[in-house]
Amino acid sequence: MKILLGTAALLLCLVTGLSALSKKLEVSALSADIHKQPDLRSPVIAILEKGEILTLASTRKFRKEWNYVYFLSHSNGALKSGYVRESKVTRLYLKTRSVSFSHGAADGGSPSEPRAKKEVVHWGMLSADLTRLIGDPVGVHSRNGTKVLKYNRSVMKRDCRIEYIFSRDRLVKTRYVFLQEYPQNSRYIEDFHRLNDEFSQKYGKPAEENKLWHESTWKDDPNRWGQAVSLGHLSYLTRWQLDQTEVLLSLAGSDSHVSLELMYSTSKTP
Repeated sequence: MKILLGTAALLLCLVTGLSALSKKLEVSALSADIHKQPDLRSPVIAILEKGEILTLASTRKFRKEWNYVYFLSHSNGALKSGYVRESKVTRLYLKTRSVSFSHGAADGGSPSEPRAKKEVVHWGMLSADLTRLIGDPVGVHSRNGTKVLKYNRSVMKRDCRIEYIFSRDRLVKTRYVFLQEYPQNSRYIEDFHRLNDEFSQKYGKPAEENKLWHESTWKDDPNRWGQAVSLGHLSYLTRWQLDQTEVLLSLAGSDSHVSLELMYSTSKTP
């Protein structure tokens, strides 16, 4: 029996906050080079594909045509920063289209009780069936037999990048990257604990719950823990095991940027 990723239909609305969306940029060219400095001769630190989302780090234009941005690294999912030319991106404005569909249990539904006559996203489904159900993605990334469909949604009242990950064109993972930004890094820890409590109420006691110190300079100073996360000194990880579905909630950072993520994956072989 297929393990359902969710059982209650959730209205995923692209309307979030205008102030948040006004800081988002989307790659409009076929690809966009991210440079270390606002100069074409500066090293390229990343190449982003059409449809990928960036966060504007400064309202100031550098050398009249460069935006300073944050972006998610393809290699490790961490937030990084760099410069992209204005001609390669467009601003994201408030959208009103919404879609209803069942997805990973972030909607608050049970992961194991199917709802009659309700079509849902499920493990092993084809990428074509997913797009038919929830619409076209804002980006597609394929490499070495893995295909990723990317969507921008509001999940649990948070801006979110959702990535549906396919192996041999069968759905095996769903990744949620929460895009909320806070001026105080401690707010990310509060968000992690809030989500941790909510999912523990739904899924029960975690199979694993860790607070990992990679550098213990501020271990005895809770007021500095937010900063410790942003520098990669501290990370949080909680794992739940639900039949053939594993749920991972993680908080980590590097280079003064923080990433809060939720990952659903299946142990079934596609």
